[in-house]
Amino acid sequence: MISPHSERDPHAIPAPLLAGGVPGDPEEPGLPPTPSEPGEPTLPDQPPPIPVA
Repeated sequence: MISPHSERDPHAIPAPLLAGGVPGDPEEPGLPPTPSEPGEPTLPDQPPPIPVA
């Protein structure tokens, strides 16, 4: 049975880390720039550029 507060488990890995980035990091791999990052203008309704190799 999963406890109701399992989402706040101190041993759980934060979602941003699972996404491959760290909150506040200007160069988050795999994540588009967030509006909270100064100097990074973001366009709503615009998907992040996907590098095609």
